[in-house]
Amino acid sequence: MRTFVALELPPEFTAPLHQIQARLQDRYPDFRWSREENHHITLAFLGEVDEKGAALLKKAVQETLENKTSFFISAGKIITLPPGGTPRVLALNIERGKNDISDLAACFEKKLAALGEQETYSFRKPETRPYTPHITLARKGRAVVTLSGDEGNWAIHAQGMLRNVTVFKSDLYREGPRYTALAVFPLRTSKGTFPPPSA
Repeated sequence: MRTFVALELPPEFTAPLHQIQARLQDRYPDFRWSREENHHITLAFLGEVDEKGAALLKKAVQETLENKTSFFISAGKIITLPPGGTPRVLALNIERGKNDISDLAACFEKKLAALGEQETYSFRKPETRPYTPHITLARKGRAVVTLSGDEGNWAIHAQGMLRNVTVFKSDLYREGPRYTALAVFPLRTSKGTFPPPSA
């Protein structure tokens, strides 16, 4: 199964995000736009794993979160990715909370590598590209991904508390990917409680 690990966005963040995407879709109808229900912040893309790999993946997430608490994020600017390369993705980057997200992604990569070595399971090679916390809005379609001057400076008032890390399965269809949650792992609350994951 094709898998990835992501932070789910709270409703108070997604409502203004969807408004921004609607404005952009009117301007760029030839991009391949993400469905609203698919918006998330990817921590790690694992690609194809079998049942053993999925179990180890869930274990790596749970162990990564043992000392992690929920945290606040706010939207940054609309950007194109990859940085410095031919733009293929239109995205919203994260301003407040980006260091927390980057730290979480790095801790997960270390935990995954350690578990893979311990269990002699071969995951994909460790990610070497710099990690940029972002939300994918669109990908290159019939038109090249571009931004006009004003769009990169739009003030986007999206913010909220991140509370869950989810392991997703991704199934590819002609109309786009569909994501199914395999397990949801809550972050600790500010009081230090740590609820069990829900499958």
